[in-house]
Amino acid sequence: MNEYFYGWYFRCQGEDGTFAVIPAVHISDRKKTCSIQVITETGSWNQLETDRGTMKISGILRFGELKKPRYDIMGPFRYIPAMECRHAVYSMSHSVDGEIMINGKLLRFCQGKGYMEGDSGTSFPEQYAWTQHFLKDGSLM
Repeated sequence: MNEYFYGWYFRCQGEDGTFAVIPAVHISDRKKTCSIQVITETGSWNQLETDRGTMKISGILRFGELKKPRYDIMGPFRYIPAMECRHAVYSMSHSVDGEIMINGKLLRFCQGKGYMEGDSGTSFPEQYAWTQHFLKDGSLM
């Protein structure tokens, strides 16, 4: 079976809290599917329709200029062909402005901070360690 996926991780932090959105595409020989996962401090939902049962989300966010790292985050591993998963960081820290309403709770972002990364490959690693933290003038991953 020929399988492939790609997805992005958007983390947004503002004065009212933090949330993340993970849109992804999954492709196999038999079917193509998409998913959207939303993560907040109170829960995680994985569904494409965003007004259904346990989760209702709406709003608009505007991202400022993305701040890419100077070097490819994969380091020398970027040269190895056919790795099961490739990782990319698109922005270490960018501004986020706007509002998101999640299940009746308003999250405001006025010069909030954003972080964006992505993964692609044939499978996501079974075990891994990852963390990201905003600093005063950037972020640490």
